Amino acid sequence: MKKLSAILLCFLMIFTCSLAGCATFSIDKVKYYNEVLAKVGDTHITRYDLLSAYNSYGNSYFVNQQGQSEDEALKSTLDLLIDRESLYQYGVENNGRYKPTAYQVNEIVKELYDSLNSQMEDYLSTGKQILNIEEDETAEEEKTEDEKTYLYSDYVYKKRAELVNDKIVYIVEAEEEITHKYVAEQYLNDHTKEGIIEEIKTNYFGENGELDKYIKENSTEKFAELKTQCIRLMTTDLMEYEHYLRDTNGKQYSKNTEDLLSRYIERTFTSQIKEQYLTNIRNYFLENEELDVELLLNEYKYLARVSHDLYDEADEAEDYKTAMKDISTNGDSVLYHPETDSKFGYFIHTLISFSEDQKTKIKALENEGNKETAENKKNEIIAETKIQARNSETGLIDEDAEYVSLSDVIAEYNTITGTYEQKLAKFIQFMFKYTGDTATLTAGMPYVIGYNPNTYTGTLNSDDKLDGTYSAMVTEFTKEAIDLMKTNNNGQMSTISLGNVGEMCITEYGIHLLFYVGNVNSYDVNYSDIDSAYITSENQADKETLNLYNKVLNPLTGKTYFDMLFDKVYPASSGEVFTSNTGYNDEEERIINEIQGKTGHEVVKYTTRINATKTKI
Repeated sequence: MKKLSAILLCFLMIFTCSLAGCATFSIDKVKYYNEVLAKVGDTHITRYDLLSAYNSYGNSYFVNQQGQSEDEALKSTLDLLIDRESLYQYGVENNGRYKPTAYQVNEIVKELYDSLNSQMEDYLSTGKQILNIEEDETAEEEKTEDEKTYLYSDYVYKKRAELVNDKIVYIVEAEEEITHKYVAEQYLNDHTKEGIIEEIKTNYFGENGELDKYIKENSTEKFAELKTQCIRLMTTDLMEYEHYLRDTNGKQYSKNTEDLLSRYIERTFTSQIKEQYLTNIRNYFLENEELDVELLLNEYKYLARVSHDLYDEADEAEDYKTAMKDISTNGDSVLYHPETDSKFGYFIHTLISFSEDQKTKIKALENEGNKETAENKKNEIIAETKIQARNSETGLIDEDAEYVSLSDVIAEYNTITGTYEQKLAKFIQFMFKYTGDTATLTAGMPYVIGYNPNTYTGTLNSDDKLDGTYSAMVTEFTKEAIDLMKTNNNGQMSTISLGNVGEMCITEYGIHLLFYVGNVNSYDVNYSDIDSAYITSENQADKETLNLYNKVLNPLTGKTYFDMLFDKVYPASSGEVFTSNTGYNDEEERIINEIQGKTGHEVVKYTTRINATKTKI
């Protein structure tokens, strides 16, 4: 069965290859590479196109993952290119429905500028070496600081479906229409592609353009010479990339720098426009395709069986406990939880980070002979803690954001009261506002901590480890989590009071404030009933899917079991390669066959030429 997401990813990989200017074959046979292997309407697919796709994607997918021979993989890759082009031509014919919006075109242009800057970073570094200009360490430090800003809203998981009239349907969110400074709002109506390409080239490479600004931001010396070096290096790369390419008349392209830049921008811009057409087609079918709930439930049953077979026997208990240490980064790795002598809990936390100066001072206290003196000094250092809160609207730390004292942070923390649900919601808001551990916000699940009540004592052994624990976290964090878990009350939180080190969970990173989300349990269907409990009727299937839809994996993001299963069964929605036996639905199959049978879109394959294609020459 044809796989739409594989075609889309193939297209993306080809585009990525074109950005990098890669050509992994080196034979000097121009005619060989420019020979046409297939046509879709008036569009030619050359051997160069096929080998580019094969080297960047086809070999990895069809040979390594699908086990095909090289000859089979070449033909499969060509079929993908043909279907991709057919889908694109279908999208163009239905321009009103699938045409890229102004917002989408704007985003493509911005991505092109980012790509240019990414390449210029390497060219600029090489240019500095050629001109004997030392790297500006201050500029690099400032860049590192910028990278610490964090837009948490980008990582709040977007649900894959929603309830409509008691039915679960796909979500395809409408994109906000905005205007980017480089592209007029009605690009496809009011601007020619050539005009936009010229505008991009002028805005980036022209006098006082984006390249000029980029160089000035990264170097204070020899501006003109550096600009010349950057353009020269890029020109050399582009000439090497186009070495085997010829125009439709078989003539070599101009090596003039202006022409090279124009063709590069056109190549990358056109590729992304094509990809956007395919993405819009895909989203249209996701939006209008009925959700196969049985497929999701069968996926869950399969994963639960795998976990059961791995961990249900008594001699597999230690394997289960070890796997649980890493479950926070792989939420679907353990879906069946056997009875063991240990207890596992979910935890989220807020890290009140120490400054580098505080870390240095606290580290120096290890050499203090008097423990009481060291503790008092540590109290004083911790009391100096100040942090900047994130902007509640943007999720970023504003440059002019005022510092909040530790006492004020503690006062705010202590207002987190109420029912479990109320406390959880308030803690998450507090966490987004102050935490220095941004990895927590992007994890697939909360942290998991486990301990054996029969062997855990809470004291360090001779190896400075806690006996009877299963945790990937540092010792202080693990001990604090177990203390909260031992209360047997979900929603327990760390206590904190200014000046009392003994009551705080402190590591070298800062102060950790934990929230006990709850125990780790199996999904509430008995394994023995896992087949009979599902799919006894259409209504029963909907009911069980709704249970998965409502079971939250990570309270920070709202991601549910349903979302996790959806991404595995319908990975095209998240840009992944299909791993299940799903492909085109009937409508998608129909349009592929329809467009390839239309006048002007006929597919022609030159079998003899295809058979003469070799991956190694």
